[in-house]
Order: sequence, then C-alpha cells, then structure tokens
Amino acid sequence: MILSGVFSKIILLLFFMTTKTVTLKSFGEGPLYWGDRPPELLSRIQDAFQTLETSTHVCWKYNGTRAQAYKLCDIDEYALMKKIIQQSSQNQRDFYALDIGAGNFGWSFGLAEFLDRQTDLPEGIKVHIIGIRGEKNLGDKVIETARCKIYNQGACKIEEIAEQLKSFENRIDLAVSSWTFRHLVDPVGTFLQTYQLLRPETGLLLMDGFFFSYSGEEWQKTDHDQQITELFLETQAPFLMRQQHDDGAFNHFIVRRPDNLRCRLPMRYGGLQEIRIKSAASRCVTEFQRCSPPKDQPVIHWDACTLFGDKSLYEWLQVNALLEYGNWQILQER
Repeated sequence: MILSGVFSKIILLLFFMTTKTVTLKSFGEGPLYWGDRPPELLSRIQDAFQTLETSTHVCWKYNGTRAQAYKLCDIDEYALMKKIIQQSSQNQRDFYALDIGAGNFGWSFGLAEFLDRQTDLPEGIKVHIIGIRGEKNLGDKVIETARCKIYNQGACKIEEIAEQLKSFENRIDLAVSSWTFRHLVDPVGTFLQTYQLLRPETGLLLMDGFFFSYSGEEWQKTDHDQQITELFLETQAPFLMRQQHDDGAFNHFIVRRPDNLRCRLPMRYGGLQEIRIKSAASRCVTEFQRCSPPKDQPVIHWDACTLFGDKSLYEWLQVNALLEYGNWQILQER
C-alpha cells in the first residue's frame, strides 16, 4: 500500500512536469527567437537559398555594381564609418563593416577606396569589410588594401547570418542593407540575427524596410511602412526613420544597439502566407502571433525631409555633420 502510494505520487509528479513543459512550448510569451522557426518556414528558406547558390550571376535591379554609398536615410555610410573609427577607443585597432545583400560588392570596394584616401585616421588600424550575397562568387574572396581587408562572400545563407558570421558576433561596427530584406522569407528573424552581430553600445545598422504579417490581419490592407515602424518601436532600441517617395521603396531606418542584450520582440512564429508581387522574391510572407496587445500606432505625417525617432541619435548625426539635410520629429502615439 505504501509503495503503491509513493508510486502514484511519482507518476502524478511526472505528469505535471511533462504537462508544464508542453504548455511552455505551446503557449510561450516570447520574445521571438529565430531558432524557433517552424519546419515549413525552414523549408522555404532552404528552397530560396538553393535557387541562389547555384547561380553566379547577380540579376537584381540594384545589383551593387557601383562603388558608392547607398545613402540610406540620406546618410553617407562611408563618412559614417570614418566617424565611428575616429570616435572609437584608442585601444581598438580592428573595425568591421558588413553589407548584407552585396550583389557585385561595389559598396565594399567603394568603402575601402574611401578609407584608404583619408589622411586623418589613426595609424595601424585594419578595417574588415564583409560583403555577403546568396549567389556564388567565382572572383577573389579576400582582397587586401593599404588599410582594409575585403571579404567577398558568396553562397552565403543570409537568413542564417548568425551562424554564417558567427565569428563576428558583437563585433560589427556598421552594417548596411539596401533592397535585400524585402526578398527574404523571414526578414524579421534575420533582422534579429543582424542586431546580434552589432557591437554593443555603438554598433549601427542602416537598412530599408520589408514585408511581414500578423496572424488574423489582412496583408493586402496593411500599411507596411507603418507596421515596420511599430516593430522598431517594440525593439526599444534607439532608431530613426526617414520616409521615401520613390516608387516601390520602403522607408529607411538607422538603429543603434544600446547594450549587450538580445533584441526582444513580443511575438512568436505563426504560419506563411503566399503572395505574388515582384518586389518580394520569396513569394511569401512570414506570419507572427502577437504576445501582447498592439500598442497605439505612432502618428507619422508625410515629410521626406524629417527624421522621426530618437533625438539623441539624431543629434549625434547632426553634430558630426553626417546629415545632408533634415529636421527631427518625435514619433507621436495616438
């Protein structure tokens, strides 16, 4: 009788332990983690990558051929990288820049040429410039210049960038991406990984927007620029947004990683929604489930000459003469 009672208690305890584990797995509260991508999503990412990695030809509309800055948020990224180097700790000798979706690696070559021409940078530094793309690269993989080391990495699985560039975690001083995230199957998860690569407290990411969806919401009726702005607000990281008026262009963003913590978004993976638009090569958008009620939407008035968002980040850019033009305005909530 005693043994039977003990045995029953053990079985009951194991039942509750097992039930609790399943409950946590099924009804987690977030934050979003790219390692929790469901099998269907992983399969679509793999299919998209296999299509690219078999090609050696870059056939995108904006293919990274020109050796020049993207001017995201109307900021010259080359001048920005120079300022990052000048204001860094005197003990830092290695700096890292990353171009995600580099095409023909023009941005990387342009940055190296620009930095090699500068006469007011510290002696003995090395700037590592990493360009990644999905297509194979049959050209030179590593190129060294007077001050820079360029890594032209082809056949890179961008949507698993954290694993692909694991050795650069917490080391990227400046990351850029232009007309790339919109084509990814899971740009939100890829953004989280990119954020993790940034140097804590000082690392900057400049990028344009992308597509994603929330379960139960009609994707076709969504204001995608508004949705992405709300997503950046959820990160609680300092950022600025500049509106774009070009046809098909998303708004531009610059975000700074303020600490060594992971970016925490109160959402979890849902399903996939098929779409048919030319500006999204994935032909699908990833759906997410909110883990908290949506916040009041920020009120944004159309003004291409204004940067909306964090005032301290705006003032830093302005003081360092990195803004060609533009005023600042807070993101007001309804």
